[in-house]
Amino acid sequence: MTAGRTSPFGHAQLGPAQRAAAWERLDGGSLDVLVIGGGITGAGTALDAVTRGLSTALVEARDWAGGTSSRSSKLFHGGLRYLEQLDLGLVREALHERDLMLTRLAPHLVRPVSFLYPLQRAVERPYVGAGLVLYDALAGRNRALPRHRHLTRTAARALFPALRRDALTGAVRYWDAQTDDARHTLTVVRTSAAYGAVVRSSTEVVGLLREGGRVVGAELRDTETGDTCRVRARVVVNCTGVWTDEIQSLTGGRGRFRVRASKGGFAITNAVGSYLFSSYLSTYLTSELGHTKDAALVANTVAVGVLVVLLPVSGLLTDRIGRKPMLLTGAGLFAALSLPAFLLAAQSGFAAALAAELVFVVALFFIAVPVTVSIAEMFPTQVRCTAGAIS
Repeated sequence: MTAGRTSPFGHAQLGPAQRAAAWERLDGGSLDVLVIGGGITGAGTALDAVTRGLSTALVEARDWAGGTSSRSSKLFHGGLRYLEQLDLGLVREALHERDLMLTRLAPHLVRPVSFLYPLQRAVERPYVGAGLVLYDALAGRNRALPRHRHLTRTAARALFPALRRDALTGAVRYWDAQTDDARHTLTVVRTSAAYGAVVRSSTEVVGLLREGGRVVGAELRDTETGDTCRVRARVVVNCTGVWTDEIQSLTGGRGRFRVRASKGGFAITNAVGSYLFSSYLSTYLTSELGHTKDAALVANTVAVGVLVVLLPVSGLLTDRIGRKPMLLTGAGLFAALSLPAFLLAAQSGFAAALAAELVFVVALFFIAVPVTVSIAEMFPTQVRCTAGAIS
């Protein structure tokens, strides 16, 4: 089987006829590279291989971008947060790739999107502004997006009327890029096919062929018809993401890497609701991660971190003694209450983690809050501060 060098601007049909032809080419065929997994990593690997003149096939057990590649942040960005870690090379490379996507590689799929960074204190403006000046500079002179802009409080609320006027002093607006991640992945798959790669979805790897301790191919199954075939390859690349361990197990060993699934999310709630939500979330994480010590540690780290932040912002100490003493008092109370339970959970399993959560709830509502109220009542009201920037 040889790799074709058709025009990438041609039309790569992905349909019943193409699927039948791909199955014929795979059945008993021999390849340079077989890529398993039709997410963006697998699609990109196949495109890289076929454009180097290697005979290449890409198979996916479900549908293209059926896993993580359709559940991403859908952003092409430079990684603003990495500036604090001084990883300037990574940010520069990511910004360059972002601009290429906007101008040359996929301008029909990638579009500019602006972000509004609210400033709650005046001292934040020079710090955030300096970071964004560097961010813009790393993008180079021929950047595809506008530079960041500083906004007054009025200008920020004109763009985002839901912002509370008394909760911010202004904002900074900057730009990155957004895409339809599933459609982008499908486009990369079709580009690979246009260059001559054999691509086929609903094609599951059910076994790996081995010779002399090396993987030399795979046994495939059509998940729609149940038909099976074998294909040989000089190199087999596992790009299955969170399913990496399942494919690796077909070799009879674990391999050098172990992949653990993770998932992130954002929620905006009030203080008490946020604690109850975090308590539920941490218990859920513990059960999902397999009742391990790591799970208990993660679960209680989430709970402690959220509690340390949420108890002070109740407004009680802020109203009476100001923000800095309020933060110190709240953090101290929390450390004293949560440390024993945290240590217990770190050395035990799920039961201890769940018990620690119950201790947190009882301690919060029956000890920490009354003590906080008592301390707050000892001081006259100095300043009125409302928690949260979104009404």
